Amino acid sequence: MNFARSWALVVGLGVGAFLANCGPAKPPCSSTTCTGCCDSKTGACVSLTTSQACGRSGEACKACSLAESCSFGTCMVTSSGSGGGFSSGGGFVSSGGSAGGGSAGGGFATGGGFSSGGGFATGGGSAGGPTGGGSGSCNSGNCSSGCCQNGSCRNFPNNAMSSSCGFGGQTCVVCQSGQTCNQTTLTCQGGPPVGGGSATGGGSAGGSSSVSYSQTSITASCEDLSVGATPLIDASTSPPIGDDETTAPFIVPGFGTFFSTTIAYASVQTNGMVQVYPTSSGAPSNAYSNTTIPTVGAPNGFAAVLWDDLYAYSPLTANASVRVKTISSPAHYTISWLDPLAAGTEFQAKFFATGVIEFHYCNLGVASLTETVGLEDLTGSTGVTWSGTPTTGSGVRFTRVP
Repeated sequence: MNFARSWALVVGLGVGAFLANCGPAKPPCSSTTCTGCCDSKTGACVSLTTSQACGRSGEACKACSLAESCSFGTCMVTSSGSGGGFSSGGGFVSSGGSAGGGSAGGGFATGGGFSSGGGFATGGGSAGGPTGGGSGSCNSGNCSSGCCQNGSCRNFPNNAMSSSCGFGGQTCVVCQSGQTCNQTTLTCQGGPPVGGGSATGGGSAGGSSSVSYSQTSITASCEDLSVGATPLIDASTSPPIGDDETTAPFIVPGFGTFFSTTIAYASVQTNGMVQVYPTSSGAPSNAYSNTTIPTVGAPNGFAAVLWDDLYAYSPLTANASVRVKTISSPAHYTISWLDPLAAGTEFQAKFFATGVIEFHYCNLGVASLTETVGLEDLTGSTGVTWSGTPTTGSGVRFTRVP
């Protein structure tokens, strides 16, 4: 009798454990469940990608080479030194020094672009494409970090040559005489520096820019960054979201030209500003006291989307963040500030490969600001201030004028 009860107890426990394990299965790691990369060994989603596990949009994690760092889920060759890319802890690698001048003649090469789906592929493309051992034609889906030439993917960094320059799975372009394919931006660059400055990017630009921007008021058209975006500053990053925080310079392939300088790196701060640099040695600013444009004193080389001491107007919310997403058509970066003034507030900046820059004010709430809105070149000698006033639903488009 006692034996029968004991046996029944054992059977009951076994059935209970079996039923407990028959609950809803966890969805597998994929592009719909993971914004980072999928670990091929564990099947888990790696949301904070590193150089040892790099990827995005649910693709397989890959290890970057010693000469590369993981930027926006892509293994990218970095400049010498400590700048440019994400650190292993999910934050940004620190860097220092002053921003320098850039050479003209660059810009986004025709045929270059961003991958579809808002991200870059890692390594040699997808397993099913021409570079991964499978079949299929070269396109943005299987060659997002390279360009297509005669149906084959010229994958970065091997495609960084004057005869086949570009990325995003677009048709490779041949650089013009005197130009070379920059191995960081994957664009054709070359020509004499503008304004008599150094073309190496190591010092002063040497004169005011001969390029300015026209401005056109537009209606805000805000993009959904809830899926596929990379957090630049939020509760999980280093530094975490907070008052007067800024990132270190990170690589922005295909960014193009800002005034007369070809841009390869950018940094973003919580006070509504994006700074741009030709090299990784730029010096990010967390300035909260906005000034008029142009001003020679630092900071310089920036897009003031809504530059003001933003988080002084409202306490931080749990969702407060600054995020970035790459869009393939038309090719551009979108940077979003979420909850900068209060819960539900948001504004965005879009940087197009054509050189056009747009600011979109999705919802500014009821805060009374004393903001600066506009663009300033890397010397602080030339700039343009928006003549309008940012309000919910408004926006502005800046177009380069040689």
